[in-house]
Amino acid sequence: MNFLLGTVLTSQSLFTCLALWLPTLLSEWRVVTPKSAIRNKVSTINSHKVVEVKVGLHCDECIKKILKAIKKIEDIETYNVDKQLNKVIVTGNVTTEEVIRVLQKNGKNATPWEHVLQPQPNCC
Repeated sequence: MNFLLGTVLTSQSLFTCLALWLPTLLSEWRVVTPKSAIRNKVSTINSHKVVEVKVGLHCDECIKKILKAIKKIEDIETYNVDKQLNKVIVTGNVTTEEVIRVLQKNGKNATPWEHVLQPQPNCC
C-alpha cells in the first residue's frame, strides 16, 4: 500500500514541479536554425539567375513546343518568350546550358543570347 501511495505522491510532485517550471522553460525556449540550413537557403537565394537564349520562333506551334519543354525544367520561377527577338528568358535556379540542352532535345536550335550579335547603332 505504501508503494502505491508513494507512486501517487511522486506523480503529484512531478505534476506540481512541471506546473511551476513549465512556463519558465517555455518563455526561454528558442528555435535554433542550424548553420547548414542557413547556408543552403543563402545558396538557393544566390543561385537565382536570368538565362536568355536565342531560339527560332517561327509559329505558334514552335512557341507551344518551347514552353512545354521549358515548363519541365526543375527550379524554374518564370519564363517568357519574345517572338520579335526570337528570345526565351528563363529565371530560376537554372543554367544556360541546361535550357539549351532541353530546347535542343526538343528539336530547336538554341544558342546563348550573349553570342548573338546585337545591331550596333550608326555613329556620326
